[in-house]
Amino acid sequence: MRSKNELNKLEVKRLYLEGYNASEIAKVLGANKSQVQKCIQRNFKDLKKQNQIKKSLKSLEQKEIRKIINKEAKKYMSDRSFVEKNRSIYNTNIKGDIVLKKDLNFLIPVDVPKKLINKEFKKYL
Repeated sequence: MRSKNELNKLEVKRLYLEGYNASEIAKVLGANKSQVQKCIQRNFKDLKKQNQIKKSLKSLEQKEIRKIINKEAKKYMSDRSFVEKNRSIYNTNIKGDIVLKKDLNFLIPVDVPKKLINKEFKKYL
């Protein structure tokens, strides 16, 4: 029977091979960091190379995810620029607001702006 302070070596090995370091493994298992380090040093010396490879793949994956997120964030198009690019589906009302045409023969996606309010409204008499 295991005591309260003993680590599950199989669990430590699995996490170590997934690219976790000793402090991360200690957090997951709720153990002491030095205890996990000793377990790794004693039992898994031969797995260090695999751990390094997995860590580098993990960091590369995180970099790629950040790149993709930044790229998508930069591709955002404001309502004003969308209306300027697609003037054919909009009309201008008396107040100068640009509104979506009602007699369109096709479906329009939900994220298409329905109305663009003219903030520089001037009343002409």
